Amino acid sequence: FYIVHNYYTPYLTNASADIILATPESVTQTMMNYVKQSMTNAGIAHKPVTLGEYNIFSVGSKQQVSNVNGLHGVMVVGEALKNKIGMTGRWDLANGWDNGNDHGMFNIGDEPDGVPKWNPRPVYYYMYFFEKMLGDRLVSSTSTASSIVSYASSFTSGETAVAIINKSSSAATVQVVVNNFKKGNNFYYYK
Repeated sequence: FYIVHNYYTPYLTNASADIILATPESVTQTMMNYVKQSMTNAGIAHKPVTLGEYNIFSVGSKQQVSNVNGLHGVMVVGEALKNKIGMTGRWDLANGWDNGNDHGMFNIGDEPDGVPKWNPRPVYYYMYFFEKMLGDRLVSSTSTASSIVSYASSFTSGETAVAIINKSSSAATVQVVVNNFKKGNNFYYYK
């Protein structure tokens, strides 16, 4: 297999939420196109690709410990699935506060304001719930609004799931239409 690392956002810039949340779709596709073309150009066999390390490198506004990084993390995993990346590895579990420029999913004990050691950050919760609601197979999903991203999946047991992300700063109303799947009796959601 081949390993790639990517920190998605422009290096050490104070990127806004709209810039950060625009990167998973475009950067993942561009990265995979580059890797596949490089294998072809070199005349080597195509093998599975792993995203062995990923996060964002935006600094200055505590983006790395924010809700935005949680949304970004879910989108990267969703885009990795769409692009047939064999594995994703989030960087990292714990690091150092550095005024909120901390890649860690957990507080290592140096966060201000009495935050307990090992307290999870937003990205942990987003990734946890995405994993819990993600089925065995990614299925096609579309959105008519550019600010809404969705990742739909099905379970071997017959259930379906969809993760919906609103990339804008405005509230949005969405309608979920499920085609070609048996309708269940229950509906569950996390907000």
